[in-house]
Amino acid sequence: MIVRLSTSNSKRRTHWRRTWLLAALLVVALLGSYELYWRSRGFVPAISDDADLWGLARSRVRAEDPGEVVLVGASRLQLGIDPALFAEVYGRKPVQLSVDGSSCIPVLQDLSLDEHFRGLVICEVSPWTFFTGLDPVAGKQAEYVRHYEQRSASASIEQILRGWVQLHLVLRLPDVTINRMLGSLFNGKPLRPGSYIVTLPDRSRRADYTQIDTADLSRYREDRTRQAGYGIAADQFHRDLETLEAMVARIQQRGGRVVFLVMPTSGSVRQIEESRLPRARYWDVLAARTRAVTIHFADDPSLQFECPEGSHLDYRDAREFTKALAVVLKAKRL
Repeated sequence: MIVRLSTSNSKRRTHWRRTWLLAALLVVALLGSYELYWRSRGFVPAISDDADLWGLARSRVRAEDPGEVVLVGASRLQLGIDPALFAEVYGRKPVQLSVDGSSCIPVLQDLSLDEHFRGLVICEVSPWTFFTGLDPVAGKQAEYVRHYEQRSASASIEQILRGWVQLHLVLRLPDVTINRMLGSLFNGKPLRPGSYIVTLPDRSRRADYTQIDTADLSRYREDRTRQAGYGIAADQFHRDLETLEAMVARIQQRGGRVVFLVMPTSGSVRQIEESRLPRARYWDVLAARTRAVTIHFADDPSLQFECPEGSHLDYRDAREFTKALAVVLKAKRL
């Protein structure tokens, strides 16, 4: 009797193992088919560019290393530099700490207060974030700095695992949904990837402007530039420059270097920025007063490129700009 019960239990366990294995294989097959469906329509995996990914990049800034290179700025610098290509020409891969649509002053402040940072900071001077008021403790990048300072010991491991999933699976993209797939199947409407911009694990970003109607985006950029308003009053600007110079001085006193860089713009966006934030009133004053190295794309033919929507470089031009900038930096012995 005991033998029979044992045999019966063994058969049940074998049966359930086969059932669970079959269920697992079915789930894998379904998810695999779903993944292939979206990939066949041009969708590719992409990393979510959030505070956790930024914190992981910030943790990779090497301490006590004069050769370290850090990029701080907004979307123009994040889209305009190819880190791998920069490394080929300059000799060191930069850490990308730029954040879309925000002022980089809080991150520059963070690096200036980091007694262990002794490297090179390339700081994007975007007129509408730089010359409308410099606040080192406000804005999106200040929130990222605080998030980094409060992170747990396991945060980096969690972000690495999350990034691996994001990098390898299309089905976790926010615009990949069952409803969208069914709508395409029943309505015959072609599916197009939701974004022309891809974020890579090192936080660099690539924009392929051949995937979108740049005319519509150009109008949007023009509106955004107008909404930024006008530059701050001269007295406030001079006070802000003193705050900025204190950051530069702290980095230089440790042997570090700071470069202020104006990225390429073109067309109506460039015209609107110049009319509201004139170079002579803002950039030229900054360049004359700072001890940092200053580079304006308009002063060097090798750095001049057309932007498809007036404000950002296509990834193809970003490669050429990256090489040209690395050459300029080497020539300046930075």
